[in-house]
Amino acid sequence: MVTLPAVSASGTYYVWVIADVNNQANQSDVSDASDKARTAMNITVPPRGGVGDWVEVYGTGGIGLRVRGPGPCDAPIEGAKRLEGQKGLVLDGPRTCDIGGQNYTFWKIRWSDCVEGWSAQDWLRKVATGTAFNCGRSLVVNWTPAGGGTVTRQPATTEPQYGDVVTLTAHPARGYYFEGWEEVDLADGLTAQVKMNFNRTVTARFKAMEPDPGCGCAVECAAGSGGGARLAGPGEAIDLNLLRRFRDEVLSATPEGRALIDDFYQNSAEILHHMAANPAVLAGVKDTILSLQPTIRDLVDGDGQQPLPEATVEAVSALAQQLHRAGGEVLRSAIESELERTGPLNDLIGQTSTEARRKIVGTYLRIVQPRVVSGGFEFRVTGDVVGNLRAEYSDDLRSWTPLGGSVISQLPATVRDGNSPASGVRYYRVVSEP
Repeated sequence: MVTLPAVSASGTYYVWVIADVNNQANQSDVSDASDKARTAMNITVPPRGGVGDWVEVYGTGGIGLRVRGPGPCDAPIEGAKRLEGQKGLVLDGPRTCDIGGQNYTFWKIRWSDCVEGWSAQDWLRKVATGTAFNCGRSLVVNWTPAGGGTVTRQPATTEPQYGDVVTLTAHPARGYYFEGWEEVDLADGLTAQVKMNFNRTVTARFKAMEPDPGCGCAVECAAGSGGGARLAGPGEAIDLNLLRRFRDEVLSATPEGRALIDDFYQNSAEILHHMAANPAVLAGVKDTILSLQPTIRDLVDGDGQQPLPEATVEAVSALAQQLHRAGGEVLRSAIESELERTGPLNDLIGQTSTEARRKIVGTYLRIVQPRVVSGGFEFRVTGDVVGNLRAEYSDDLRSWTPLGGSVISQLPATVRDGNSPASGVRYYRVVSEP
């Protein structure tokens, strides 16, 4: 090292520390000892700044200041050396490290070109203002295939500011479903987040739906039926006949129930694809169906008085959330509309099967399972209409006669006509008792 005295205008001596030419490799990592030496000789140490301050590189000549990363004690970042006068924003520090037997104090700096790393404080000084970051201003969003869907962003600007967090939402086109994101920071189904610490390019992947000819619908595939791929093992106890009867006898009986059927078949192909692509969705569909079956059986064959278990409601709610996160715009809209119509699902916990059914699909009254039996004709009356009912018959649709004078006080109920004609036509109806 060489020390050169210099005389100020007032005659006061200062000491400048200059690295020897043969020691240039170490100049950018000067230890705290230099500051201590300056202080001991009554030499003013330039203000270093702290977190949130702007600093610049000074006193390195043409050698430049090393930038280490990712931690202060790590190796220098290749190609990241800062030259005299370059400015940056202090993000973190101070931290101390022993490097080559010397004790150094480091600050984490974000430089104007958005390189971030740790630099020795001896070659930094505080400045009043900094420079605008020239990175993180470009976000390019691609999607594939071109007609598979679109992506919206929030905020909607095409020129975000450095450090902004941009939320992206994928919108699959009709006939496509969303497959996944590329190069995002956080993904949750159709939505993703990107932090603009540098210029970004992200991609949303859509895929065309191709209905499986071996599965009629998602429920059949979950049950493992059909000639196509079996998505459930042979031991799964999903009762398709029970589910079909529930569809035909309970859901079909009301406008609300028929709307649910329509929504299911409209979105069944997409649900099926999510089941095939995501084991968690497949498990959610199967678990929900199995959990619902006792309640469905109580509605179809029982008295409708079983309480709805909390586990069943939780399974339905979890599946709705899974499908909403993974689904396209039509499926998501259908789920949102139903949840808005029915209200909080947790309100169903502990209600009887009939009470829950009434809230979800409304009240209904139906005649089902008509059949000829020995000595006459019988049918079942199902529904959840409150009050006494009376079964009547007619041979001409003009005059009606009470059937045996019996009153139906509880549903479901079986009604028998022991005097049905051997030939001709007879009509039946069920009405409320006055």
